[in-house]
Amino acid sequence: MSPFHRIYCHLCRRSLSSRSFDSERWKGKQFQVCQDCLNQLQRQGIMAISDIVIETEQLVQVALQSREGGEREVETLAGFVDLVTDSHVIEIKHVTDWKDGAKVLLYAQFLKSKKPRVHLFGGYTPDFKEMVEHCYSAIGVEVTWEREPF
Repeated sequence: MSPFHRIYCHLCRRSLSSRSFDSERWKGKQFQVCQDCLNQLQRQGIMAISDIVIETEQLVQVALQSREGGEREVETLAGFVDLVTDSHVIEIKHVTDWKDGAKVLLYAQFLKSKKPRVHLFGGYTPDFKEMVEHCYSAIGVEVTWEREPF
């Protein structure tokens, strides 16, 4: 098998390399791929190199907590909140599940002094970002993003 492969994350819609994938070129560099896409690459026989970081909700939750503080997995009568900071009730979701973040409004009912916020991760376009922010602002929910659009 040739060492060159085109790698494209179909779930998050992001190409991990603009040209053919050369494992030597990428050796020692970190890039991220979602779990579903990593599984797909493995089914295709493309070996995952050790520098791939699998981006999951739990990893984003820990990273966000380290940046902003707060407490993870706070229990309310409506369920568990991903992260509660001094000012926000935060639901963390992959961009493909962006609508599921609306449950943060239920959690905010039990933590009245906190503002509802959805934090999204994964690949997305500027148009998608604009649409999501428009929808959430209409219901009074702040949206933050783990990374910039592509």
